[in-house]
Amino acid sequence: TITAIVPTWRRDIAIEADLIEELARVTGLDNIPEAPIVASRFIGGGSEARLGERSVFAHGIWLDAADRKRLADAGAQIAHSPSSTLFLGSGLFDWRALQEAGVAVSIASDVGGGTQLGIPRTLADAYKVQALRGEKLNAFKAVHAATLGAAQALRLDGEIGRLEPGHLADLCLWDWAQGPVAEHRDTLARDLHERLFAWMMLADERALVTTVVAGRTHYKRWNDDSGATETNHESSR
Repeated sequence: TITAIVPTWRRDIAIEADLIEELARVTGLDNIPEAPIVASRFIGGGSEARLGERSVFAHGIWLDAADRKRLADAGAQIAHSPSSTLFLGSGLFDWRALQEAGVAVSIASDVGGGTQLGIPRTLADAYKVQALRGEKLNAFKAVHAATLGAAQALRLDGEIGRLEPGHLADLCLWDWAQGPVAEHRDTLARDLHERLFAWMMLADERALVTTVVAGRTHYKRWNDDSGATETNHESSR
């Protein structure tokens, strides 16, 4: 067993933890209260030393106004994990309330309790969660939360999250559409937002063209003369 103890004075160390995702996980199946519990009893009461601008809390489903204010005051962020939320039936993430409280929200994949690591499918799930709340998640906002917004929340936007000189070349190149349904929908897009929304909802691994990590190509898709798709892993660029 390895135990890591993070000194409370080391504000430069990023901390990630699940925060109030499921009632059953917290209370046990036989002890679910009639009134929804909130996170105050878990992130308050002397545990503020764990809160800071490098704190990343996954899920954050059952939060009240006091919880959101405490997170905002500390500069902590919530990593919304919609795949897990939907699969486990954890509840509906209140993105608007967190945004209005000034809490940064990023998008995270989750296969511990969810179903995939792919960002397009994760963004599609995020849209579905907000739709169940009666909200419409803007595609620009969703993609920003998975890229530059996430880098800004982690205070790493000087290194990653954007295509600019001096930043790490960590990127994926995508086709707008692959497959007859996605290709047809792409032709109907009237502007960039509609096209991005269609990609967000319909893209899968077939649309991934290239993956570059630290300037090195780790995956590349191409078609040979027969039309068959091949992949090349760990190729140098």
